[in-house]
Amino acid sequence: MVLIDLNDLTDARLNHRQEPLAFAVQTHSDFVRLKEFWAERLMVPVLIQDRSEGLDVSFGGRDSRLLLTGDDSAGRYCIEDVIYAPGWDFPAYHMTEADENWLVVDGEVEITVGNCTETCQAGAFAFIPRETTCRLRNTSSAPARLFQWSSPAGFDRAIQELAEVHRNDADPGSATIDRLLAKYGIVIHDGDVSLPNDQRVNAQPGHIPFDSDSLESYMRFREAWAAQPMIPKLVSKPSEGTPFDVLADTPSWCYLTGDESAGRSMVGVAELPPGTFVPAHYQPTEEELFIALDDGLWWRIGSAEVTTKKGAVAFAPRNGTHQFGNPKDSPAWMVTINSPAGHERALANVRDKDLSSPEQYVEFFTKWGWVIRVPESAS
Repeated sequence: MVLIDLNDLTDARLNHRQEPLAFAVQTHSDFVRLKEFWAERLMVPVLIQDRSEGLDVSFGGRDSRLLLTGDDSAGRYCIEDVIYAPGWDFPAYHMTEADENWLVVDGEVEITVGNCTETCQAGAFAFIPRETTCRLRNTSSAPARLFQWSSPAGFDRAIQELAEVHRNDADPGSATIDRLLAKYGIVIHDGDVSLPNDQRVNAQPGHIPFDSDSLESYMRFREAWAAQPMIPKLVSKPSEGTPFDVLADTPSWCYLTGDESAGRSMVGVAELPPGTFVPAHYQPTEEELFIALDDGLWWRIGSAEVTTKKGAVAFAPRNGTHQFGNPKDSPAWMVTINSPAGHERALANVRDKDLSSPEQYVEFFTKWGWVIRVPESAS
């Protein structure tokens, strides 16, 4: 099947959410099988304007909406929008088979990643690779809102089961919670536990120089990335990330690069100037997630177009058309998440290339895994 056919079929599945697999996870082995079943599913493009459209998995002081689950992402991603009440606290834990990402949108929380603990406000970001200690507390007097996503998925099933337990018993006890989470590779720490990764927070990653000359060389580069160690991160603001100045006078940074994630994902944050649009495109070898940090952005997912509210989320699976821009007369911020990583390397190379003609533009991005669907910018 040619790419354009896959693209059309993927776009046609927009928001056709799949029924959750009717598979009970009783043991960790069951969880492994669930992930195998997920991997056989088709991914669904998802476009969510408001957190109220998500699945309510709230309990206690945790007002949570699941916006994307493993059922719709073939097990690759899950993401939730969480509002933590003042006083929220949960014991330190680590995940054995998934990597977590936390983005503070509003309010103030105390975040622990490895041996690093900071009081974090809007704009802070944490990357918690597997086998790394983490903890989140709201020690302030006001609610705090975060986006939290994991790859691969699985935390979504755990949090659904945890919410159900709390609906039946307001205080289920630590032993019950520990057993429940352990099935999903989530280990609660009993006392002081130090993991090897805990000492490596914000360490300087290795860097493999690369400029793609073909899609094949790009894929080989990703294989080389996978041999790198993952680096836990905790940054208090975007500017503490890695800069990538694609557009002149436009603040943009990588919260997380492929060098830091062993090529698993890239997380970028950018201020889009008024009138900035990217062409419609799709990626046959990676997924992309968007989070709107401001009202008024313009997004296209598949054939659907929306003007965003703050907190809108979109999931463009591989072969799914997507496009975004800023039609406002003021700048607007958004976050992009790509898995596998690589977007940041392509964008860093844009500045040094002559892309003055549509042919040069298309040729350049094809080498980095992009298929340009509409060469000209939206207006």
